Amino acid sequence: WGAGGVRAGLVEFKQDMPRIVRDGNGGALVLWANWQSNSTANVFGQRLSSGGARLWSATGDSVAANGEVRSFEVAERPAGGAPARTS
Repeated sequence: WGAGGVRAGLVEFKQDMPRIVRDGNGGALVLWANWQSNSTANVFGQRLSSGGARLWSATGDSVAANGEVRSFEVAERPAGGAPARTS
């Protein structure tokens, strides 16, 4: 993956609350809050291959876009994938 790691999403908004789980195929699912203003956030995600390549769009994909996310959780499933819950 390189010494500097891999950037999951190429966006200019503030990002925080990162979560990461295995995807069941040697890669990972990364989720984060993407703040498009000081008061509204959506949850974005990125799937990374075992070699560190982005498998979704360069900015990540919106997985919860209600604009009012205050927190979220993600859980790994034995078969891979990651269901997310927001509040």
